Amino acid sequence: MRAVNQALGRAAWLRSVQGAAAPTDEDAQAFVAERLAAPDLPPEQRQRLEHRQAQLGRFATLPPQQQDQLLHRRFERMDANRDGVVDAGELQAFGQAQRERAQAKRDAGGAGGNNDDFWPSPN
Repeated sequence: MRAVNQALGRAAWLRSVQGAAAPTDEDAQAFVAERLAAPDLPPEQRQRLEHRQAQLGRFATLPPQQQDQLLHRRFERMDANRDGVVDAGELQAFGQAQRERAQAKRDAGGAGGNNDDFWPSPN
């Protein structure tokens, strides 16, 4: 799961760099599908990957402008020092914060899946 979050975070980062080739949404979906095919996948990890797969599918149905808005919002949250570049330390800190939010949500009795505020809240 960490690798999926990192791949999506890197995609947002790479898309923000002019002229950089970024992993596509299809790449992320293929990565998740490959992980889900593992026969010895623990149930909790399978559940998280299935949730991620649903999120990726939902993202793929959005118009390109809305996808860009979501990715830019995520990039802005990752770029802690606001220098326009997400360095390795910022990416690591962002991932750690994501894991901590997911754990807090699980500890509170929630699923822990949609922990990154990537999707706008309904309120």
